[in-house]
Amino acid sequence: MFLPDNTPAPSFSLKAEVSERPVNLRSTTATLLLVFHSYQTASVVAEVIRTVRNLYPSPDQVLIAGIADMRVVPRLLRGTAKALIKNAYNDAARQVPPGQDPADHIIILSDWNGALYEAYQAPLTNKQVALVLVNDDKVIAGSYFGTQPAQAALSLLAGSQLSKDS
Repeated sequence: MFLPDNTPAPSFSLKAEVSERPVNLRSTTATLLLVFHSYQTASVVAEVIRTVRNLYPSPDQVLIAGIADMRVVPRLLRGTAKALIKNAYNDAARQVPPGQDPADHIIILSDWNGALYEAYQAPLTNKQVALVLVNDDKVIAGSYFGTQPAQAALSLLAGSQLSKDS
């Protein structure tokens, strides 16, 4: 489960759902927190984002991207799935602080064929989310799978900050 720490992060380039913001691992300048989730665990992503944003308010410090496992969605139902994602995005956008662009805070990357899940060796996320932290050097700085993802995200980020300073 998961690629080992200090492994180069697998490259990817996707457009976020709704905002169509391009997310390219190689051109991202901030530390990147990937939150792998399924439909069943999507609500946990908001908790992780809120917790991280309390300490790291700027997406320039930490960019958080939700990787939605869409492998279970039949091709015929992708339009319906995208409509559900749009509704969730719009609900979340209302919680973004005034004057800030929701596209910087709500990044939903649909993994329709499981390519990112496979590349990052993420476990199934129908019961809990999985986290992968990619540092500024595009190296995996840590990962987590368990029942306390919000606290784990802060721990991963604190560990990454410490390693940058030492």
